[in-house]
Amino acid sequence: MSPLIVGARSQQVADAAGRMLQVDGQHGTSGGDGSANYPFLTISACAAAARAHDTCLVHAGTYPEMVTVNNNDITIENVPGEPVVVTTADKVDGWTTRDGKIYTARVEAQRSIPSAHAGQSWPGDALFVNGTELAQAQFPTYSGDPLTPRWSRIRSTPISDRGGGPGTITDPALPSFTTNNYAVTVHIWSGTDPYEQYEGRVNRSEAGQLDYLPMGAGSANFAMPGGLYRVFGAPEFLSRDTWVYQRDTKQLYWMPAKDMDPNTADVRFKQRSTIFDLSGVSGVKLKGLTLVGGGVVMDGRSSGNVIDGVTVKFSSSAQRPHASAPSNKIDLYSFGVLLAGSGNLLENSVIEYTTQNGVTVHGQGNRVQNNLIHDVDTFGDGAAGIYIGDYDAPVADAVVVNNTIYRSGGAAITITSNSRYSTSPPPYSVTNLDIAYNDIRDTTMEKLDGGAIYACCRNVTSGSRVHDNWIQSDNATRTILPSGPADLLPYAGVYWDNGMGGVDIYNNVIWGSFPGIFVHGSHDSGQPTNDVYVHDNTVSDSPEPCDLMLTAINGAANVRVERNRISSNVWLKNQASGGINVSSNGPDQVSMKVTGPVGCNLRECAKLSPPINVASKPITSMCTRRIGAN
Repeated sequence: MSPLIVGARSQQVADAAGRMLQVDGQHGTSGGDGSANYPFLTISACAAAARAHDTCLVHAGTYPEMVTVNNNDITIENVPGEPVVVTTADKVDGWTTRDGKIYTARVEAQRSIPSAHAGQSWPGDALFVNGTELAQAQFPTYSGDPLTPRWSRIRSTPISDRGGGPGTITDPALPSFTTNNYAVTVHIWSGTDPYEQYEGRVNRSEAGQLDYLPMGAGSANFAMPGGLYRVFGAPEFLSRDTWVYQRDTKQLYWMPAKDMDPNTADVRFKQRSTIFDLSGVSGVKLKGLTLVGGGVVMDGRSSGNVIDGVTVKFSSSAQRPHASAPSNKIDLYSFGVLLAGSGNLLENSVIEYTTQNGVTVHGQGNRVQNNLIHDVDTFGDGAAGIYIGDYDAPVADAVVVNNTIYRSGGAAITITSNSRYSTSPPPYSVTNLDIAYNDIRDTTMEKLDGGAIYACCRNVTSGSRVHDNWIQSDNATRTILPSGPADLLPYAGVYWDNGMGGVDIYNNVIWGSFPGIFVHGSHDSGQPTNDVYVHDNTVSDSPEPCDLMLTAINGAANVRVERNRISSNVWLKNQASGGINVSSNGPDQVSMKVTGPVGCNLRECAKLSPPINVASKPITSMCTRRIGAN
C-alpha cells in the first residue's frame, strides 16, 4: 500500500470539521506540510501545526518522541488498521562483547522531563527489546514476574540498625558485588510492622554482607532476621535478559537471551519521562495509539481532554518505592495517565506493566471508565491501579466505573490526600467520588495492611459512594513472610483507614479478603470517622470468618452497618460508645444484586463471576488476634 494513501480519509483534506493532516515516520520529511504528498515526519510537528478541529492521522511505525501539545481542540490518532507506537526510548547501536554473553554499548542518558514540570524526579531508567521492558539485574535472579519476585532471607542484622537508620544485612547466600559507580539498591520487606517494602542505597558490600542507607524507612520498617530483601543494579547479578547502566562511564551492560544478536534486535534505552504533555490545553483527543515507556500528563489548567482506545505500557520503572519519601509527594511521572484539571476522560484503554500508578486522578470531574488496568504497583509501596488524590489541591467529583483491575502489588484503587504525610497544611479533601461496577481481583500481592479499595488518612470523602463492585484481595504473598507481625495485618476488600469518613459502601460482592470490609478509626486524636454507611453488601469465602470489622472508631458520629450478608456478626474492637449503629447483619440476609454490568467490555476483559457461599461461622481466635493488633 502506498504510504501516502489513507482510503476515504485521505479525500477529506479540509472540511467544516477541520483538516486531516498526515504523519508518516518512514516517508515524511522535516519540511512536510501534512498533506498526502508531503506528510509530517513527527507527531510533534503535526501537533504544532494543527489548528482547532484538525486531526493528525498517524501512519504505522515507531515514533521516539515526547509530544508537547499547545493547541486546543485537536485530535491525534492512528490511521485505522495501522499500528502506531510512540516511545520514550531511543535505539541503542554499537554493541560489543567480551565473552559472547554480556554486551555493552555507550549510551548518553538524557532523562528529559517536560519544561512545564521541571524539578520532578526521573521515573527510572529502562531497557526495551522488541517493545518489551527487560528487568534490571538483581539478586536473587529475576523470577520473570515482578509481582511474584524471588527474595532472600536476612540471617542477622545488628540490633542498632532498628529504627530506620543505616543498616547491615548478613546472608551467607549473598555474593560479592561492586557498589562503586553503580546505583545499587536494596529492597527490604521486614520489621515489626512490615506493611510495605522500603529501599536503601548500598554503600558497602562483601560476600555475605551489605551495608545500606535507608531512603524513607519508618521506625517500624527495618531489617530483622527472617525478613526479606533483594538487591538491584550490580553487574555481578547479570543473567539472561537483564541489564545494568553505569552512569559515570555511560556504559550499558546487557546479557541478551541465548542466540539473540543485539545489533539486529530493536533495542532501546529510555530517554524521556513521558510521551504526551497535555498541560494547559483543552479539548485534545488521543485515540488508537500505543505508548511505551511513558504516558500522558496534564496539569490543573487542562480540561475536556479525551484519551480513548490507547494502550500504555511500561510507563514507570522507578526502583524507588512510591511512598518512601514524603518530600517527593507523588512523582508526576509515576503513572500511565494523569488526569488533572477538570472534565477529562480516560476510556476504552489498556494500562499495563508499571512499578507505580496505572492512573492518577487529580482535579474536578475527571472520569475513568471502561478500561483494563493490570500488573501495576509492582513494589506494593503505596501506588495503585487508580490513585485518587492530590497533595496540593482538593479532588472532587471523580467517577471510576466499569473498569477491570487485576494483579496489583497494592490497592486496585487508592483514595488519599496530603494528610498521609503531613497535617500542615491541612488535608485537602477528596469528595463526591463514585466508584462503581468495577471488577477487581488479585490485589495487595506485594503489600500488607492494605485493601483492594483503600482510603486513608485523617480526612473526609464526603458524598462518596463505593457500590456494585466485585472485589477480591489476595493473600498468597503472606506465606513467604515469617510468622509474626505479618499475621496481624489485613488484606481487605474495602478498607476505610485512619479516620476517613463520608462514604456510602453498598451492593458490593467481596471474597477472598481479610476482612471483606474494614473501617478503622484514627490512631490519635485527629479526624474522627464520621458518616460511614455500610449496607447491603455480600462478603463471601473470606479466609477467616471476620467479614466485617470496625476498630478504634473513637468519637464517631453516624456510623451505620446494616443488612450485610456475612458469615458471622460484625466484629467491633476498641470503639467508643455512641455514634455507631449495627443491625441486621448475618448469613440470613439477602445477597446483593448488581444493578448493571460489572467490569470493562474490551476484548481482553474476561469476566469471572464471584463465588456466593456464605455460611454461618463463629468469629475465630485468629480474627480476634488480628484485630487486637490495630
